[in-house]
Amino acid sequence: MKNKISLKFVGSLVILLILFPMFPSYASNTRSNHLELVGISGISDTPGTFSRAYTPSFWVRNFFKQGMDVDEEGNIYLGDSGESQIEVFSNDLTPLRHFGSIGSGPGQFQHLIDLKISNELLFALDYSLASIKVFELDGTFLYEFSTQVPQDKFTSYPSGLAISRHKHIFVMDLRNGLKKFDIEGNFIKHKSIFNNLI
Repeated sequence: MKNKISLKFVGSLVILLILFPMFPSYASNTRSNHLELVGISGISDTPGTFSRAYTPSFWVRNFFKQGMDVDEEGNIYLGDSGESQIEVFSNDLTPLRHFGSIGSGPGQFQHLIDLKISNELLFALDYSLASIKVFELDGTFLYEFSTQVPQDKFTSYPSGLAISRHKHIFVMDLRNGLKKFDIEGNFIKHKSIFNNLI
């Protein structure tokens, strides 16, 4: 009887050890934010094309289009998280250009999840790197800043952003609530309860 109980316990422990890394909600804020690229399927130099990248885990970075905005001329900026690029189309949907690449360096993405345009600048949110990367509309990389702040109790998992007419950047964090930054990326305020922030 004791052997059966200890076998069940060991079996349960092994299952927990296997499943634990798959759930980021239990991860501490010491996680690695670097994607190890093992293959690319179909990425082309032609603007307006979409494909996907593979990671060492059992799933594919196949999120494709995430985040979209329009500039004052009516050009459409579309986040292509499969290729870690921002695709730009005219208002008649003609492909114009694209910028960005897979990686963790300046102007690179691992999981591009949202983007917004404000004051002739494009702000792109990366979920895996927990950062916002800022570009001119022609694709020139300017600067970036982290969405992880000292007030966070957990690792930052940013899921969306908005920019107010007062040039404040708001980031929704799946684990830590709502955060407010200025346009240069300086942290202003954090709220885990969503009231009286603006």
